[in-house]
Amino acid sequence: LPIFYNQVMGIETLVIEAWTPDSSISPSQIALAHLAVRQNQEHEGTNIFSDITDTQADLVGLEQNYIASGGNFFTARAEDGQLKGFIGLRNHGDGCGELKRLAVLPEFEGLGIGRALVAKLIDWARENEFTRITLETGGDEHARTRIYEKVGFVITGVAPKEDKTDGWLMEFDLKR
Repeated sequence: LPIFYNQVMGIETLVIEAWTPDSSISPSQIALAHLAVRQNQEHEGTNIFSDITDTQADLVGLEQNYIASGGNFFTARAEDGQLKGFIGLRNHGDGCGELKRLAVLPEFEGLGIGRALVAKLIDWARENEFTRITLETGGDEHARTRIYEKVGFVITGVAPKEDKTDGWLMEFDLKR
């Protein structure tokens, strides 16, 4: 069932729901939105990509890359259907999931949408008996790192990068 967040920092109603093949937002729309987010990050210098399109196949194949393995993928949209952001959880088995592809479209950043998406993903993971969620984020993605830390993720290590700032490995313990 969709979750409705009223008045998320100025947005009348934000609808966060699990993506399904019947969703009004297609995987292609999500992939194009993610590309726009990445292009904006690179333009602003908040993230540098060796291959800015490397996630497009991953996102176009939402069902096989997230849902089929027992994970999930969530979209955030306005009541009128306008996509605001999204987030995925890959199931790695043994109760471990990996948070992937948190993105909020540039014109909606700073409104609490990213935090609402992460909270929905954590709630869903708990309900589905995951015990921990891991993620890797770029060291130059300070805003995302703050979102993760605010909801309870802790840095567990460094992810070395050859072509940019080293990233962070983070984890959320769902057993607490």
